[in-house]
Amino acid sequence: MNAVVENLAADAIEMPVPLIFTDSAAAKVAAPAAAATKLPQKAVHYQPQPKGKARCDTCLQWQAPKACKLVAGDIAPSGWCSLYAHKA
Repeated sequence: MNAVVENLAADAIEMPVPLIFTDSAAAKVAAPAAAATKLPQKAVHYQPQPKGKARCDTCLQWQAPKACKLVAGDIAPSGWCSLYAHKA
C-alpha cells in the first residue's frame, strides 16, 4: 500500500461516525445530551413577560407546560425571548 492510501486509511479510522438511532430506547438515552445544548435564558434576553403580542406560548419553540426547545430552564407561557418565532 502506498503512503497516500495508508494516510487516508488512518484518517478514516479517526473520523467521527454520526449516530443513527433506529429504536426509541436509544433515542431516549440520547435525549439528555440534546438538552445540554439549550441556550441560557440570559443569552437570549428571556423575560417572563410578553413583548407586545409576542409570547412564548405562541412561539414555534414552545413546549407546554413550561419549556422551550431552544432555551434552558423553566419558561413562562407569557414570557418572551429574542428567538421568538410566531407559530403560523
